[in-house]
Amino acid sequence: MAGLGSDGTAIVIATPEHHEAFADAIGAEGVDVDAAARDGRYMAVDAVELFSTFMIAGTLDPVRF
Repeated sequence: MAGLGSDGTAIVIATPEHHEAFADAIGAEGVDVDAAARDGRYMAVDAVELFSTFMIAGTLDPVRF
């Protein structure tokens, strides 16, 4: 949390449920998650959606990865 708390950047790749839990946890540490997101310092990426871009027929494609 020190990174976002000191104007650093974070990219979180997780399921939506984990995004919510992570945002709650860092918010409890004093990080303004909404402000960090607006400033482009916090990005939550859906893991299933992201990893599906690397897959062909259910198998990881090393070229796409």
